[in-house]
Amino acid sequence: MPSKFVGHFFKLHSGRESYEIYYAESPLIFPIATMLEEKFNLETDRQPLFGLDGTYLSLIRETDSISLTLGWDNWSGVFVMAENTNSDSIVKEIGEYLNSILPKLEKMNEEFLVDDEK
Repeated sequence: MPSKFVGHFFKLHSGRESYEIYYAESPLIFPIATMLEEKFNLETDRQPLFGLDGTYLSLIRETDSISLTLGWDNWSGVFVMAENTNSDSIVKEIGEYLNSILPKLEKMNEEFLVDDEK
C-alpha cells in the first residue's frame, strides 16, 4: 500500500506559500523545528502556542527578515507557512528538503503514535 505521508505545496489566501504534510502528528513539529534551525539557520523567537486544535511555533532568521510559522492543526497536519514575502522562497526550499526526508519523518511519526498508545 502506498504511503499517505506526502508533502504538498499550497498558496494561501494571503498569497503566501505553505507546505503541508496532512498525516503528520503534532509532536513531529519539534524535531522538524530542530532540523530547520540547523539546516536553514532559523531560530524560535517565542514559546510555542498550544491550542485545542493546533500547535504553533514561530521561526525567524533576522538577517534577511525571514518569518515562518511551523505548526500542526487538525485541518492541515504539520505545515510550514510564510509570514511575509521574504519567506515565500524559503518555504519552497524547506518543503523540498522535507520531501527528501519523508521516509525518515514518517518513521518518526509512527514512533510517536506507538509511544502514544503505551
